[in-house]
Amino acid sequence: PSEFLWNMRAALKSDGRVIVVDPDRPTSQHGTPQRLLICEFNAVGYALTRFERLPDSESYFAQFEARGPRPAPSAIPACNP
Repeated sequence: PSEFLWNMRAALKSDGRVIVVDPDRPTSQHGTPQRLLICEFNAVGYALTRFERLPDSESYFAQFEARGPRPAPSAIPACNP
């Protein structure tokens, strides 16, 4: 995920946003826990700007914006699931 997110930063407009809609469950169950999602985005320089639980669902809506410079790939920390 960090490689994809890192490369995507260069393609975003200065006011661009990234939206994720995913189930809040373990990756082994085809979801992404909220904590892991935020860690992965923060690691490559995105900030969470909006988060909502979707009604009647285990899913969420998360919005991120790029903040500051894009880190060097060697400086990106790993996130534990």
